[in-house]
Amino acid sequence: MLNLSPFSALRPKPQQAKFWTNRQIDTYNTLENDRLDFVSLIRPDENKHKNIRKRLTKFLHQQLLVKDPTPSLYCYRIVEKETVLEGIIGLLDTHHVLDGAVVPHEDVVSDRVKMFKSYLDQVMINTEPVLMGHSDSEALAELKTRFFRSEPFVKFDREGISHSLWRIDHPTLIHQVNRAIKDLKSLLIIDGHHRCFSSVQLAAEQKKYNKMLVCLVPEHQLKIGAFCRLFKDLNNLRPDHFLAQLSSKFDVTRVNYYSKPHGSRFLNLYLEKSWYKLRLSNADMSKISNQLPTQVIFSKIAQPLLGIDDLRNEARIEYQYHQNTQKGIEAAVDSKKFTCGIEHFPISLDTVKNYLSDSGLLPPKSTYVLPKLLNGLLIYDFKDV
Repeated sequence: MLNLSPFSALRPKPQQAKFWTNRQIDTYNTLENDRLDFVSLIRPDENKHKNIRKRLTKFLHQQLLVKDPTPSLYCYRIVEKETVLEGIIGLLDTHHVLDGAVVPHEDVVSDRVKMFKSYLDQVMINTEPVLMGHSDSEALAELKTRFFRSEPFVKFDREGISHSLWRIDHPTLIHQVNRAIKDLKSLLIIDGHHRCFSSVQLAAEQKKYNKMLVCLVPEHQLKIGAFCRLFKDLNNLRPDHFLAQLSSKFDVTRVNYYSKPHGSRFLNLYLEKSWYKLRLSNADMSKISNQLPTQVIFSKIAQPLLGIDDLRNEARIEYQYHQNTQKGIEAAVDSKKFTCGIEHFPISLDTVKNYLSDSGLLPPKSTYVLPKLLNGLLIYDFKDV
């Protein structure tokens, strides 16, 4: 049965939480290395994992970080305009990934799992929970409502998004939370597949490290966005030949202005400073696999035209998320680092579940979940387990 274990989180003091988490990995700037915040702890530009432990010890000694004295679960609320995400954070046993109680929804890139596992092996901290969705639970919702009536011990706004934390440290309350969690049939990994499977690999090698940091949220609160696909070459095809071959699989139209895809049958292609609309036929959409745009990109473009057979081990494709997809793709391709970029319509969780039951795992990076959990707000240190 599913169960969340409490832990003594390493975290910034409440009054320092906003500053500590203000820079995230995706906004990292090497010119600001003198700032003592989460990014200065992990220093992604160095790629020297052992130094992170040294800085962690130093930050604890300086009380830039503190350790909660009592093992706790944590209630986390994110409010962004009309979107509200309310989760419970704690530790989950990695064996639930193997026994089927935790269900992945997309495949992983092997090198990224290997990279994250190496990181865990040396640093021995989880800094961001794996996000897992669950079906609606009246018992969990009622418990969270009780917590939310009290004042959070951390609350701040970052980039127009409100973040609040409540600590659940009383044994009776922890028991009540877990009694509600036991009624959940399964958990769906929403975000953090690579972090999850790196923890599973670490536990397989060192059994005592069998816990990972997770956040459980109701599925109906999740907002799904999309990664774009960026390709480094056209597999020796000339652009006009590539477009001609695409025309045998899609209705291809060059457009004078950009607009977002307005359904699962549509893709946007950016190539040689021009945008193209790709449209599948109605007949093609009758298959569940063709209702999944990331699978369409793989089966009709990446594999047959670009010679990409294994998305888990392919360096010629990259996945990026941009708030402004048009500008992001155009900048990436116009820089000459990539030859073309493809945008697809976001995939709903209902489509994800239908595909899982019918065909199996989705291609890597099929979904991008909003709002994002903050990296470094609660840190699980498992060195002394």
